Amino acid sequence: MDPAKVQKSSFEVAGQVEEIFSGWARDGQEFAAIWNSTVVLDQQINIYLPEDHTIQVGDAITAQGALLAPAGPEKFCTAYIRGREPGGVFVMPEPVLLQKEAGK
Repeated sequence: MDPAKVQKSSFEVAGQVEEIFSGWARDGQEFAAIWNSTVVLDQQINIYLPEDHTIQVGDAITAQGALLAPAGPEKFCTAYIRGREPGGVFVMPEPVLLQKEAGK
């Protein structure tokens, strides 16, 4: 597209954690996989978690930060939620906000 420009550099996504994976590409750092339609309809988003996180499968979370798409094997793990068929996986490598819904 010409001319093309970036409209947003940060996104907020929310959803239920369906899986937590250990990412070999970042020395075993864990990431939460959610299913979300905020950015792209019916899309998996893998959100890398801080070392001291308390997030578990089933938790409702909100994350804000840059999204990379599609995830590539050179820097990030691409693991898929069982039973879902994403066209690709977006990755949020460094969320600037990560919160768990109260009471979970």
